[in-house]
Amino acid sequence: MSDSEKQNARKDAHTALVTDIPPILHGYRAIVKYPAPEKRGGEGFLRHLPAEFPRVRQWGRAAAFLTIYRNSADFMVEWYRSEEEFILPVPREKEGDSPAMTAIIPEVISDPRILSERLAALRRQGKKIGLVPTMGALHDGHLSLVRRSKELCDVTVVSIFVNPTQFAPGEDYEKYPRVLDADLARLESVGGVDFVLAPKPADIYPEGFDAHVHIGGVTRRLEGEFRPTHFDGVALVVLKLFNMSGADLAFFGQKDYQQAAVIQKMVRDLNLQIGIRVCPIVREADGLAMSSRNKYLSPSERAEAPVLKRALDLARRMIAEGESDAGRIKEKMRELIGSAPSSAIDYISIADPETLEELERVGGGAVILLAVKIGSTRLIDNVLIPSDIR
Repeated sequence: MSDSEKQNARKDAHTALVTDIPPILHGYRAIVKYPAPEKRGGEGFLRHLPAEFPRVRQWGRAAAFLTIYRNSADFMVEWYRSEEEFILPVPREKEGDSPAMTAIIPEVISDPRILSERLAALRRQGKKIGLVPTMGALHDGHLSLVRRSKELCDVTVVSIFVNPTQFAPGEDYEKYPRVLDADLARLESVGGVDFVLAPKPADIYPEGFDAHVHIGGVTRRLEGEFRPTHFDGVALVVLKLFNMSGADLAFFGQKDYQQAAVIQKMVRDLNLQIGIRVCPIVREADGLAMSSRNKYLSPSERAEAPVLKRALDLARRMIAEGESDAGRIKEKMRELIGSAPSSAIDYISIADPETLEELERVGGGAVILLAVKIGSTRLIDNVLIPSDIR
């Protein structure tokens, strides 16, 4: 390769992505040797790319922005699970060739306009687009939404944005975990995410922004009583994400049951051309619903937190055995939750699964929702009760 060809290759590599990584390497990280070791007598690895690649400087992200050019000995990639442990060198087809690879690393975009342009081009190709809105600090519950989007859609977009408009003064906006590098690593380990929208607040709410969205009915009770501005902020940012992405389907978790009901009502009321899929709650081994806020719990509080799931199980069991009086069911739930020393109940509700209006008796289907503080950490959970449970 001539010097001019090398210069052009380096220039092009600023925005190129590695694709086609063998499945055995999913979730691993790359180290780039530059130049290739045979040119420098096998001297040590560089843990970042040189100045010609200014977008990439840290361990573990090199593979996201490097293209290895065939018939070039300038670059070689080896794969590691950690900086200390060598796992597997990527084989070359022959000396001087690039590795044969096969997987997708997401393109990270901060500007919503760029995302809209990328997705508009894909829609024109007839691609079905799935959107997974998140605030980051991703866990297996989020990843279950990503997997569902991959099953149903051609293109998957994950948004990572801690939305200030859904936090009231004194809530945990400032301390809410922001761990973008860890989130990107988790998404890469799943594979198949095409785009990550990771904007700043000013990208979503630019100077002069002054719009509001309010959804009535299902926002009045429960979270609406304790966090009266919360769902206005949720509806606003989700509507903006729908418009930015033009997605065909959006994926939400059942853990935030009332939030999903608000989004579904917004879609109906505003005739939005998007389908909503609500996916099952993903739980820890002891039953605690996965949540980004679980990491706020101290060890003793974490040991108490599964009492929420035990209370829901108790209610379900009582209904299955014939109890229909919602008041008696809630009383037993309160007794059980109260046995956890750090607990403080915000609400326990047995409600209609669509309107969220409170039920006095459980006859047909119902949803049981609760919000409980364990120490200073507020947790929510719920269970759907089918009409044929008895």
